[in-house]
Amino acid sequence: MKDSKSSIFRQEELLAVAPMIAGNYRRDLVEFTDINPVFILEKADQMDAKVTEIRSDNLYHSKVSELKGVTEGMAAEMKLLAKLTNKIAYYVAQSEGTITPAPNDFSLRQLRTAIRNGNVEGIVSMGDRVKNNIEANLDGLTAKGFKVEYLSAFSTHIDKLMSDNILQNNLIQERNQASVQTKLLYDELWTMIREICEAGKIIYKGWDDAKAKEYTYRTLKQRVNQSA
Repeated sequence: MKDSKSSIFRQEELLAVAPMIAGNYRRDLVEFTDINPVFILEKADQMDAKVTEIRSDNLYHSKVSELKGVTEGMAAEMKLLAKLTNKIAYYVAQSEGTITPAPNDFSLRQLRTAIRNGNVEGIVSMGDRVKNNIEANLDGLTAKGFKVEYLSAFSTHIDKLMSDNILQNNLIQERNQASVQTKLLYDELWTMIREICEAGKIIYKGWDDAKAKEYTYRTLKQRVNQSA
């Protein structure tokens, strides 16, 4: 929010506070209009409409949910790849002396590090090296029991992670864009709330403290939390 006082309210609290303020404002419209004719009934209607607009704006939450699903899927994919990489490492070690490069230079250690760090770019890069090394030594590895389908599965995991990484990056951008739009909507609602509350506190200060409190941020916050 643009004003520091808006930090008093969480976003969900603003959505609950706004109808309270709109109701108070409708009740007290005569006093508001008396102090300034800009205070018209439509301001309450606009506040209600803004709350409805925010509640119907599901794009941000949709992108967050999609991103979570993709990220969790990538984590699961990395576990499967790590398991398969260990299996490949076993056959590479068994083939020592008959393959080139030697097991320690097969890029498996670097691949494991990339998997552990969740570094998809590193996984793709090191995965390609491992794949090329396997293909160059396929006869020697299969002689020790290595199965060709391991290579196929290995390539599938790498390709899936690469495509999911692109999707993840796109969703991050879309989520951030949606977040900016959502924040603008809350800023607009906060501007409406602030205008009415600041005027209400001035109008009723000293002669109707009960009503003045109904336009005080802390009192409104307490009432929202008590009714939750």
